[in-house]
Amino acid sequence: MSINHTLKTQLVTPAHVQQEVKLAQRNLANSAPKENATSEKGTDVKLSALTQQIKADDSRDINLDRVEKIKDAIRNGELKMDYEKIAQVLMQNILDDR
Repeated sequence: MSINHTLKTQLVTPAHVQQEVKLAQRNLANSAPKENATSEKGTDVKLSALTQQIKADDSRDINLDRVEKIKDAIRNGELKMDYEKIAQVLMQNILDDR
């Protein structure tokens, strides 16, 4: 039995280097100026009356004054939590959803 020494060995390139090369080539191809680039016209979209009303609605579902008071209470360590009330409301919501 003999070992064949005539085969040439090649360097192995790590996978991450191969990926970086492919990514660089792809970026170069994407950044090259396109010769046949045409400008596309935008699509004309008309919103329904309800959608326009919702979009124009300035009312807020959040009481910002109350939120600020709660933030201040948290910062000052004055926020008192009623855990039993929270648990009751959560349980009630679960039962209502059934």
